[in-house]
Amino acid sequence: AKFAVALDADGVEASLTALKLPARGKRGHTAGELAGELVDGIATVGEKMLLTGFSGLDANEALWRGEETILGARPSVGKTLIGAQISGNVAKAGGRVLVASLEMTPASFLARTAAADSGVAYRQAHHSADGINRYSASLARLAELKHFVVLSSPMSSHDLWSKARYYADQWG
Repeated sequence: AKFAVALDADGVEASLTALKLPARGKRGHTAGELAGELVDGIATVGEKMLLTGFSGLDANEALWRGEETILGARPSVGKTLIGAQISGNVAKAGGRVLVASLEMTPASFLARTAAADSGVAYRQAHHSADGINRYSASLARLAELKHFVVLSSPMSSHDLWSKARYYADQWG
């Protein structure tokens, strides 16, 4: 996997605590113990789910607050595009987003996010006044998001979680 997104980065311990599940490294639990705890947590599932803006993913509750989501696929199939769209959609809806891409700079990722948001490809935006206006308006909207951070990479999963905890503390 060459792309990771920590959406609504409250840290994995917070999400496990909310579900009343043990953090990694603690003793194991039987399926019966876990099932009972999960049933107790069903009432708050809607609070933990993130809306991606993709009806198929949203219908299947694909993304959850406090989890690291890794998109992996062969080269040039759209990992960055879908990551940019999901990240932008979550951030615009008020979620907190932390992105780390192993293949591009933070500026390049933001350019892709603006392209996904505006519907104008970055390399095509200069071809028309409408394209420039739509792309520029998208960049302006993204610039206003206070909880959308794109990190320089590479970094380990541990480093990503350290950054997620740092920003979670900063964002309150």
